[in-house]
Amino acid sequence: LFRSALFLNACSDPGDGKEVAVVKDALEVSTVATKDGEESVAVVAEGTVYTMDNDESSITFTGSKPTGTHSGGWSGYVGTVTVPDGDFARATIIIDFDMNSTYSDDKDLTDTLKSDKMFDVEKYPDAKFVSTSIAEMSDGYDVSGNLTLHGITKNLTFSAEVELDDKKVIAESEFSINRKDFED
Repeated sequence: LFRSALFLNACSDPGDGKEVAVVKDALEVSTVATKDGEESVAVVAEGTVYTMDNDESSITFTGSKPTGTHSGGWSGYVGTVTVPDGDFARATIIIDFDMNSTYSDDKDLTDTLKSDKMFDVEKYPDAKFVSTSIAEMSDGYDVSGNLTLHGITKNLTFSAEVELDDKKVIAESEFSINRKDFED
């Protein structure tokens, strides 16, 4: 199970009072060539693989502009968390987003989000998150990972509450980023 609330801002801050993710340049990750010539992330450590259940998981956002806020998210995503030896701090998280699955609470906004004015899903149909490090903290974990959005990859660090047992990983995180960090 995975729940995340992502606050995208451009004008005012819908995540006011929320954690602001630290955004830096992307970090290098190991890749391997696939048979179709594209590259994919190599999961370095072996471990228990947990697959995100889209019926019980959600990845949502709240966005704002001067005239108000809107909520939405992505209904199409595939994610795995690979945990070596029950140690979440050594886990690898990979989430692939189908940007065509972007939705919001307003049809016109959804159309705008998918257009070349925002996410440009025709040109950038996919987004991806790949963890680069996870640090155990006194109140949860600090998760760092490369987020590729709108063809631009940046490394984000945010906190997450995580529960782990033999059958599932339950992770919750709520943080704010500025979508302008992912513009050309």
